[in-house]
Amino acid sequence: MTAPARSQMDELLDVVSQLVDRVLQLEEQGARQLTRRRGRPGTPFRWEDLDPEQTRETWQELGDWVSWLRGRFRIDDIPPCWYRHGDLVEELTALWLAWEGSYQADARFDDPIRWLDWLARARTHFARRSPRCGAGTHKEYGLGPGHDDSDFAAFVARRSADAIMVATVGI
Repeated sequence: MTAPARSQMDELLDVVSQLVDRVLQLEEQGARQLTRRRGRPGTPFRWEDLDPEQTRETWQELGDWVSWLRGRFRIDDIPPCWYRHGDLVEELTALWLAWEGSYQADARFDDPIRWLDWLARARTHFARRSPRCGAGTHKEYGLGPGHDDSDFAAFVARRSADAIMVATVGI
């Protein structure tokens, strides 16, 4: 290897080394941000993934927020037994997380107005809900029968076979 070629190779190795260091820094920074974000208000979660203490705390926070929401926006379409209706729990949880995220220091300037749009849509859902529960009354949903598992399995098998036929024969 000639002297100029060796010099160029050393420069390239130096650049690669600097790039590797920078990538490692960015990965570490991203991991720190992710760790901070997990405990940050507005961070999505699944109820099933919470431990017992987190579950208790989160239910209490959501309950306090729902009480605030009902009073602040005069929403009487959220029944007092909202926490016994899975669909309401999911919708209220999503609204709560979006609300928290909308008022963070790093939120976009239009996040609060977008949250108000989401609330307006949710209020439409609340008003259309059935059954209507009232003070001291709770009505379970009557979902009716679900699909027959054996019939569904046969349907999936037929559809899979059809897809294989189309893929192999080009029908």
